[in-house]
Amino acid sequence: MKALANDTVLVVTATTTQEMEKRQEKRLRKRRKEERGMEEETEEKEEKEEERRGMRSGTRSWTERTREPFDIFILLAIFANCVALGVSKPFPEDDSNSTNHDLEQVEYVFLVIFTIETFLKILAYGLVMHPSSYIRNGWNLLDFVIVIVGPLQNLVLCSGLFLSLC
Repeated sequence: MKALANDTVLVVTATTTQEMEKRQEKRLRKRRKEERGMEEETEEKEEKEEERRGMRSGTRSWTERTREPFDIFILLAIFANCVALGVSKPFPEDDSNSTNHDLEQVEYVFLVIFTIETFLKILAYGLVMHPSSYIRNGWNLLDFVIVIVGPLQNLVLCSGLFLSLC
């Protein structure tokens, strides 16, 4: 009788374990289905978002279309500024020639271009508070400092102390 009871307990235990394993498998299958469903939903949402932004149809938003020519123009201006700096020939004791004088005038044009670029980017990205704001990018911070130093340098040089240099 005792052996029969032990066998019954083992059978019941085995059956219970098998049932528990089956339930776990069902739960796992259900979770996987739900995860696949969530993945499909996320993919559908992403596709809809891309279509909304016009990426699927080949069109780009206004900011994406204008950013590329703007960046190309600024890069060309940087290159031209480097060429202008390379062409200038410094003379001792503030002597100059007509080429250097013309290049100094061109420097003011570049200063205006880069100042406008800085202010447009600040308007587009925000100055500090937004996580992707202008100042939070290291290169933009360097650009900002350079653009601020340019007018300050001209202001100091053209002040009463150094008026003869202007």
